Amino acid sequence: MTRKEAALAARFEEQANRFDIALNNMSHGLCMLDPQDRLQVWNERFLELLHLHGAPVRVGMRISQLVRHSIRAGNHKSKSVKQVINDLARGLREDKFDQFYTSVDGDRTIALSRRMMAGGGSVVILEDVTERKRAQERITHLAKFDELTGLANRTQFRERITAMLAGVHDHEHHITVHLIDLDRFKAINDTLGHPIGDKLLKEVAFRLSTVIHPHDMITRFGGDEFVVLQTITDRRQDADWLAQRLARTLNEPFEIDGHRIDIGASIGIAMAPTDGIDADELLKKADMAMYAAKNSGGGGHRFFAMDMEEAVQERRALELDLRDALGTDQFRLNYQPLVDLRTGRVTTCEALMRWKHPVRGEVPPAVFIPIAEETGMIVALGEWALNRACVEAATWPHGVKVAVNLSPVQFRDRGLALQVVTALAKSGLPAQRLELEVTERLLLEDNDGTLATMQQLNNLGVALSLDDFGTGYSSLNYLRKFPFHKLKIDQSFVADLGDESDVRAIIGAVASLGAGLNMTVVAEGIETEEQMKLVTTQGCHEGQGYLFGRPMSGEAILARLETPISLAQMVA
Repeated sequence: MTRKEAALAARFEEQANRFDIALNNMSHGLCMLDPQDRLQVWNERFLELLHLHGAPVRVGMRISQLVRHSIRAGNHKSKSVKQVINDLARGLREDKFDQFYTSVDGDRTIALSRRMMAGGGSVVILEDVTERKRAQERITHLAKFDELTGLANRTQFRERITAMLAGVHDHEHHITVHLIDLDRFKAINDTLGHPIGDKLLKEVAFRLSTVIHPHDMITRFGGDEFVVLQTITDRRQDADWLAQRLARTLNEPFEIDGHRIDIGASIGIAMAPTDGIDADELLKKADMAMYAAKNSGGGGHRFFAMDMEEAVQERRALELDLRDALGTDQFRLNYQPLVDLRTGRVTTCEALMRWKHPVRGEVPPAVFIPIAEETGMIVALGEWALNRACVEAATWPHGVKVAVNLSPVQFRDRGLALQVVTALAKSGLPAQRLELEVTERLLLEDNDGTLATMQQLNNLGVALSLDDFGTGYSSLNYLRKFPFHKLKIDQSFVADLGDESDVRAIIGAVASLGAGLNMTVVAEGIETEEQMKLVTTQGCHEGQGYLFGRPMSGEAILARLETPISLAQMVA
């Protein structure tokens, strides 16, 4: 061999080695077949994907021979020779891509593609696409099912109800939508944590599935909202019976990780074609009925009625009026005094917002405050009330404080502390004369964020008061964790005093607890001299109620403060 031929041979050998290295380091299996489908070239991955390691592979062999040898070696216990060969042959018949078959070990999915070569023969590529296919199947599943509970989701619900509504033309056969909203779920989720909340939702889904008919559908719309699509309801009574069973099963206590949980549910019902033959319309009306059930105390169900729609329209009109009210000076503040039960001296005046509508007249706070909170307008209203209260309180005697109520929505506004600083600076009111009142509902929403904001306010010198204590989810941990200066016992306890010794004991216990934590304890709702004496005996420091004065205008409270009266004069 000449030197030139030797160099050429060496170059060819080097190229062959490189080709061999590249071929055997591919993530895909590859083989080249001649026109008679006989093996010419292959790589290690090809043998690995077909479980052919150890087989006497040689050029010119048919793949069927390799498979038979591998099966005899025990590599394909779950399949026969014919099954394995047929799986492969199915993908080798035509010049196509994306042929799939289950791997020879039975739990992997192999993609097979074949490209015919111009001079005859073909190149076959094998790829393990098991994980990709599983991911695609999961995506496909999640497009129709709720990930947490496994129930149908909104998409599947809409497909089902749309198809069913297309066939509803008479009033003999109804389709019923039961919209279920869990009562008290948010409080459970916030106090026990989201993992417990998720387990509770799974248990709710399971219970609902035991109640409905196999032809009906349960959907989780998200959060704690579920929908039952009752497909065959010849009578309104059928829907009523199902709603009762749904409510009854959810009213039973749940046992989750050692916690007894009582929730219940409010259910709104809309029926097609009586209430409409459009999915969105039915859901809207079921939602109205659900809110009516919740406003009735929860734990039950309501059918949609026309007056509910009228109530929604009225609420919408009131919302629009509320947006204009602040700019047209329709609000004012009234003040109700809190007195020292030993001396009768007014220590604080609570600011209470009032709305006088030019057409509707006086709109109760119980009506407009929830709307303001739901729409976010409470932030602007609260800022107005804070500024106005500070300005008016600055004209009062120096020993009297002003208390302003804050909504949980205001606490979510990061600018709250700045609003307080601004109101104090503009009015000239010392921070020590401002109290901010919150309810227990706030403490359930975002403990870390709430605590940070409270500490900011406390550092300013502003006092914090916990209002309506005992009516929500009272926790001693709140009193230990949050920097409260004042504790107000809800008026419902005072109203039940009379001969109820247990109520007196509760008030006494709360008063002792507050005193031990250096808090001023206030009894709300005092209307009689007897109630005043009882709460004083139980250790309350201050009192508030009609006995000491009803809410009054800024001018009236100023006159009251400038002309002090004794405790004896108040109750005379």
